[in-house]
Amino acid sequence: MPATSTPNQLIALLYNETSPEQKSHLLEMVGNDLGLQKELNDYAETLSYLEEAEVNANPTSIAIIMEYSAKMQQLQHA
Repeated sequence: MPATSTPNQLIALLYNETSPEQKSHLLEMVGNDLGLQKELNDYAETLSYLEEAEVNANPTSIAIIMEYSAKMQQLQHA
């Protein structure tokens, strides 16, 4: 693993998508660098906001998409 951490590596750490060796190395790096600690905390906070956010599509948008899809199917079968 490189000597520096990238945003992708920190995000992979948050999602538990690292090998045990990578995780250990990243946690050691974060433990020794206040900047990385802040960066990791910022990513964790953003992740929690995303997980809490409930996004519902607007019914009008869904209707427009469905109409477009129906028209495209008619054109393909014509």
